[in-house]
Amino acid sequence: MKRRLVFSSLAGTATTSGLLLASCGGAAEEPNKAAPAGAAGAATKAPAAGGGTGTPAPVTAQTADPKAVAKVLLPKLAALIDAINSKDAAKIATTKKELQQEADKSDEAVRASTGQAANQVNAALNNIRLAGMSNDIKTLERAKTLLEDAMK
Repeated sequence: MKRRLVFSSLAGTATTSGLLLASCGGAAEEPNKAAPAGAAGAATKAPAAGGGTGTPAPVTAQTADPKAVAKVLLPKLAALIDAINSKDAAKIATTKKELQQEADKSDEAVRASTGQAANQVNAALNNIRLAGMSNDIKTLERAKTLLEDAMK
């Protein structure tokens, strides 16, 4: 029996996550039935690497090294701390959005990792999310320290 996952957006409902995970499956489904055209290729292709721009490669599920994840997150976190200290609302909004997107990717990448560095990165991600709403510098500094320790 095959199971397929379907994500749908819930607009205007009282759910906080905004996503509904529905599982669809059937016993009569043929095991060697092909997926719709383009669906299999899109799901298995790895994202492109960061290139030769001097910036760290983007974090993907394949690059689950916690030290690499910390290296990618640290500059974005430092930029958010600087933006909050400068009290520039536009800069805070853009850096917060970039950091949140990177934190989501990083969360996926280190979810299955174990060890001290992975625990520190996970704790830093939790601190980043906690401080994201209130722009709490103290919590962001704690996350920065955790990421620096994870890189050692």
